[in-house]
Amino acid sequence: MNNSLLCLVIFLVLSQELLANTGHWRQEVVSNLSDANGTCDSNDTMSLAKADRLTLAQLGCSNNTPPLQPLIAEFLVHDYDQISDSTLTLVGYSDLSESTGALFVDCVDVQGHVIAPLLNNFPLTASSEINRHLEIPRECFQTEQVRFNLYQSGQGRFVLDQLRLNLRSHFRRASLVSSNLLENGPPLLAQSYSDNEDSDSYRPLGSCQDKPEALPREEFTFDTFDFETIRDAILVLDVRAQDGPATVHLSCFDEHNKFIATIANNVVIERENQHKFLPVPQDCFVGKHVIIRTMPSANSCLGLDLIALDLYSDARESRIERAQSSGQCKTNTQVGCDPELNRNDGEYLKWFACGDRDAYSSPTMLTFAVPEFRTLQKASLVMDTTASGDVAYLRVDCYNASGQPIERVAPYQHYPATPRTYTFDIPAACFQSPKLYLRFARGGPNCIGPDFIRVLTTSTAQENRVPNVFGLQAYSSKMSVQPNEQISFHVSSPYKPLNLDIVRLGLEDQLMLHVENLNAENYDFNVDAYRNGLQWPSAYSFRVPHHWPGGMYVARLYSGANSFPTIFFVSQASTGPRKSNNTIAVLGSTFTWSAYNVWNGKSLYRYFPYDESGRTTARAIAMRLPLVSIKPGGRDLEDNERKGHTAAAERWLLEWLERERYSYTPFSEEALDNNPNILDGYSVLVLNTHSEYWTAGMYDALDRFLDRGGSLLNLSGNTLYSKIVKTRESIERLGLGEVHSDSSRGGKWRELGRPEARVLGVAYDARGYGTSAGYQVTLANHWLFKFTNSRLGETLGTISMPTSSGYGASGLETDKIVEHISPTNILLLAKGLNPNGGGANLTYYQHTGGGGVLSAGSIHFAKGLVIDETLNQLVRNFLDRYQ
Repeated sequence: MNNSLLCLVIFLVLSQELLANTGHWRQEVVSNLSDANGTCDSNDTMSLAKADRLTLAQLGCSNNTPPLQPLIAEFLVHDYDQISDSTLTLVGYSDLSESTGALFVDCVDVQGHVIAPLLNNFPLTASSEINRHLEIPRECFQTEQVRFNLYQSGQGRFVLDQLRLNLRSHFRRASLVSSNLLENGPPLLAQSYSDNEDSDSYRPLGSCQDKPEALPREEFTFDTFDFETIRDAILVLDVRAQDGPATVHLSCFDEHNKFIATIANNVVIERENQHKFLPVPQDCFVGKHVIIRTMPSANSCLGLDLIALDLYSDARESRIERAQSSGQCKTNTQVGCDPELNRNDGEYLKWFACGDRDAYSSPTMLTFAVPEFRTLQKASLVMDTTASGDVAYLRVDCYNASGQPIERVAPYQHYPATPRTYTFDIPAACFQSPKLYLRFARGGPNCIGPDFIRVLTTSTAQENRVPNVFGLQAYSSKMSVQPNEQISFHVSSPYKPLNLDIVRLGLEDQLMLHVENLNAENYDFNVDAYRNGLQWPSAYSFRVPHHWPGGMYVARLYSGANSFPTIFFVSQASTGPRKSNNTIAVLGSTFTWSAYNVWNGKSLYRYFPYDESGRTTARAIAMRLPLVSIKPGGRDLEDNERKGHTAAAERWLLEWLERERYSYTPFSEEALDNNPNILDGYSVLVLNTHSEYWTAGMYDALDRFLDRGGSLLNLSGNTLYSKIVKTRESIERLGLGEVHSDSSRGGKWRELGRPEARVLGVAYDARGYGTSAGYQVTLANHWLFKFTNSRLGETLGTISMPTSSGYGASGLETDKIVEHISPTNILLLAKGLNPNGGGANLTYYQHTGGGGVLSAGSIHFAKGLVIDETLNQLVRNFLDRYQ
């Protein structure tokens, strides 16, 4: 909430090389599937291409519990080092005889060592269907072979229907416009014709016909609208020979069938199916289409499953910001469609301009974000669609912000009931602002369903690139890391040589690692990096050793007098030999750090340049940015007095826990949102300093924790205040009445039917903002004051470490009891003496789950805790009872 305090730290992310575009989505399917060592057998990979309930591959189905011998699924990814985002689509069905089964998915390296868990102990129930999109950490992509282990516990069986890898990379998969295989015998997959789908269905090339001497040339025409900016291209083949080794010659031709260049000569094809990654000469790209021809050797019979052209160019993919329709695609329900339409996942679920059962409805309107609209060179609309029947028509027009038509984008034409990808040029007149509005109107009795819709653009675009003048900066790939997990540091620096020190921050700082002579360059960035994140390459990565104790760590990069720190937590037990059994979890307020981050002048609290909406704050802030300060030049971690409300301030509480010899495990808020079971096994959850921004998943996890008997030590102010939605790129904060990208409602939690006071006992209001004071005791005979000799009316916490608002443990932003909302059994232990009734309420109540909830109601509480002996004893009493 406070707009004047320093905030620091580096928020952590997955990243890759910084380039002009932000990446393109495509799909890959399983290239190899190993048998499971259970009572069930696995089938081939063909069944996993589509969610069709056919030919299901089964997981290990023994009656044992993990570790079972897993089912190993392997994908081949030629641009593994370019992947910026990825998910694993998993569709399956359980037939368990009991409800205690669980599903596990890990990504592993080629030796079978676990790199990262994707799904851990996911509960399976009898006859249930599972449809999950699992986010994949960047470190899973170490070689072209990307592998996943899948296994289950419990009796019965779990069967896989679909397993797909969804990737975002600087390589985009070009649309296959046509193929003469559609005329020469069996078609090359209806799906391959549309989006080059790899489905293990091998269609014979022409040389397999009755007269092999004819050796017809097979032609594949791909769309290359961005041919002038193509930097690299890879031809992807999934092919096999019917009767043993054979060879094939591939070449490229222009739109007028003029030979340009040889791609590959005498490529050896084995009997077993295999993927081939063939570089395509840049000379092949001279127009809006390129033709690739295959010529198998004489008397050879080749079967082709996939032919795809992956292009690396300056084309930028504009995302759908909003979808409006009165049909199945709605943003005012939980069935919002913009997330699905942005992703190529093979699910044709949302129908254009259709109500139920093909009934006519109003046209569908899609809004795309095009920040580089002033400098566009070319733009194309690309969509993958299928129809619900044989009579379906569609036209596309662009409109202005006032709802007036501008120009036709796609003519009124027939769309078949088989999936197919279409590409249309978008007239320059359509781009009048950073928003592109497209209207899709249908005709005919059948509906048209898209898998994805994209706008691809190229631009002269120095406008969307920003020179980096910030000097040395960095961020990390994770905020919480487990022992033996890999973490990487992504750095931009004009200075050399560059060194790295990793230090555990505690009562005594401890140097854990020193590395010299790292490689880094000074990287520019996109103008929308504040929202979409940075993609700087990794300067250094390593696996966290098992012996490193839990706690807050700083990775300090430096060159001479220039330095920059980035924070991460090691999430395992800290050293604490008191009477603690490591049942205390401490949640770092990492989403709050990000919300206040004004890297490049933008945050959830700061104005940013041209946006037609007129907003003065960002709707979303990326998590893969250097977290610097809410003031230019500020460095929170380098403030030795730690007066603020973000990372450096949180050290007070962690050091107090160590001083009092309590063992604890720290987690980031992102870790809690990613794993709802992360609090299992802990008795006390501690909130630290300023835990303002909470996702629905975090809130749900807190409720479950308290319902099962856990206790909450809330040493934070302005807590659980705003709802956010975490995407892969950013955190979104919207106002009441606005709709998030996941189609849920925006606003404060109290406006959405989940007031924080019902759980915490207290809630923030603006009284007392920016002031500090001590507390006055109001219930001295409570057991929490045992051993303190406190008396009614006595003051405590008046002396504290220096704060940004003076001295006193009740300060900066304070939370109070809310009548008719706070639990009826809440007790007011002490009240802050801040002016105008603005003092923090120090409260306690026993939760119906059996645990206790103690709330300090103040951002600056820990600054008094480390000095005031009464506050010391009060918090010790709580921990000693509940940990």
